[in-house]
Amino acid sequence: MTTNNTIDVSKIDKLIEPKEHIKQHRKYGVMGLYLGAELHGRLKNFAALKGVKMSTIVIALLKEYLNQKDA
Repeated sequence: MTTNNTIDVSKIDKLIEPKEHIKQHRKYGVMGLYLGAELHGRLKNFAALKGVKMSTIVIALLKEYLNQKDA
């Protein structure tokens, strides 16, 4: 946890590293998000560069945010 309430991107980078696909028995979705053209494009490009799904990045960001808020 950081002390200045900033997201630790190194933790997120570790969370979005490509992993072997594991099937889940249950899938829990979330409502659709409207990112806008610019943010969607940036996310799509970043995901392509990292070789991961866009949803993997969003999940990693959300987990890290909630972990910091819960601390």
